[in-house]
Amino acid sequence: MTKISSTPFSNQVLDCPEAHPQAQSRKDTGASEDDAILADLKEQYRHALAEKIQTIKILLNDFREGRMEAIDKLRLIAHSLRGTGTTFGFPEITDAARKVEHADHAEMMPLWPQLMKVLFEVTATGPGASPQRKLLNTEENSASRPHHPGRKKSPPVAATTQSILVAEDDELLASVIRHRLEREDYLVEHFTDGARALQALGTKPFALAILDVKMPVTDGFEVLTRLRAEGGINAGIPVIILTVMGSEKDVVRGYDLGASDFIIKPLAPVELLARVKSLLKVSETIEQ
Repeated sequence: MTKISSTPFSNQVLDCPEAHPQAQSRKDTGASEDDAILADLKEQYRHALAEKIQTIKILLNDFREGRMEAIDKLRLIAHSLRGTGTTFGFPEITDAARKVEHADHAEMMPLWPQLMKVLFEVTATGPGASPQRKLLNTEENSASRPHHPGRKKSPPVAATTQSILVAEDDELLASVIRHRLEREDYLVEHFTDGARALQALGTKPFALAILDVKMPVTDGFEVLTRLRAEGGINAGIPVIILTVMGSEKDVVRGYDLGASDFIIKPLAPVELLARVKSLLKVSETIEQ
């Protein structure tokens, strides 16, 4: 059996550029492509915010008319904005959304105008997305994957060694994750709610699962609980939990339920990829 290194994780996944000049060159090429992709996603995010603003206006009006269910929907929107703001280059959105999400009902309503002001400022600035670089497809059908000129793709291998399930209800954030993994030739299946993710986990083999904590229908903790308890074909696969919560209680709960790792939003795609590779390497070593 291959010996697993006791070197700290951060040291295992970071290379010295001077020691690997060719590898560094490939990294630089990949980084520049990532930068271009993320720049386009940033503009798509601006456009998505315009629709989000309209939804928020409707919900705020519903709340003023006494529809208390609007509060929970508003809090979910704040949660989503907190997780995606910094990821797409707008930390001011994350900061304002965090205040709204953590406020009680009475404190929340006066904070919404501040968050709305930030959203309006973000949507009002910046150039439009470049039409020639609409490279990412956020649909769950992966048949229309983007093509990267000049890059030779490796042939697909067995799903048990390469297939990754991503359960994330934020489509743009899922696009970032999906693109980064597919560039490394992983097969990615994306689901926007936990119930559908559970159904897939019960019917086909995956090498690893990435689960957002807060999702519609069934949350990430419930998916993880049932995955480990039901003893199906994927019961023992590594699971990475995505959360903006970051509290000690949530982290401990996740590990108690069988999570392999946690990543706190806003996430860095490079860090996510490094953690995926590390967990898959350990998993393959154990299987040997």
